[in-house]
Amino acid sequence: MYSRSSWRSGLKKVCEAAALYGHIECLRLARAIGVPWDDCFSLITDHIMGFVRLGSACEMAAMSGNLDCLRYARDNGCPWDEMTCAAAAKNGHLDCLRYARDSGCPWDEMTCAAAALNGHMNCLVYARDNGCQWDKDTCHCAALNGHMDCLRYARDNGCPWDEDTCSSAAFNGHIDCLVYARDNGCPWDVLTCSSAATNGHLHCLVYARENGCPWDEWACVVAEQNSHLDCVTYARTNGCLSQMGDRNVDSDGEDWCFSDEDSISDAA
Repeated sequence: MYSRSSWRSGLKKVCEAAALYGHIECLRLARAIGVPWDDCFSLITDHIMGFVRLGSACEMAAMSGNLDCLRYARDNGCPWDEMTCAAAAKNGHLDCLRYARDSGCPWDEMTCAAAALNGHMNCLVYARDNGCQWDKDTCHCAALNGHMDCLRYARDNGCPWDEDTCSSAAFNGHIDCLVYARDNGCPWDVLTCSSAATNGHLHCLVYARENGCPWDEWACVVAEQNSHLDCVTYARTNGCLSQMGDRNVDSDGEDWCFSDEDSISDAA
């Protein structure tokens, strides 16, 4: 039989881990013996998923779609914030998102961006229909993972975009999103070509150049670093000269290329 004296204060994120994996009985037991809520960010090691980032119990329950754990956590004083809604939207758990909003949980632009990142149109539409704000991150998150339906919906309903939409589409080779963006007036810059070259998406690189996208030596630099010889050949043949000897760039191109997926993933 467990009691409050059984609780080892050195253990961390017990309630949050229980909520993440949907173990409602473990969550109830933990609270019964005095385990506190812990809404600070932490990392745990999972034998399947590796490192897992843990936020509040509410966020973890929303992220994994465990509505019973989410309800229990809120009914028993667990704090929540905008991350709870973003986590639900990111993984398409509309029931958790509805519950959170109906119960007064705040949200912000990250909810729409997170929904668009993984193509959860139902969460994106729900958020917008219920007054959630959005910004340019919604468009470039949709383009990053090739979710054309979310990108079209966002633009048809007035969502802003900028050069990141084109570079994001090019980074993962989503030529349909890139063409759509350009056909509808989205700006681009040298990062579109560099992004395409980073991952060897020659079709995106060629499209960009044939349609007037600017580039600089980085397109050749990152293509060489990542051994995309077709992109290197195209770049050199068409006047893009590498200056690798004068540069100090990480091998993964992180100094320049779009990498906002990590921030969205971490946020949700």
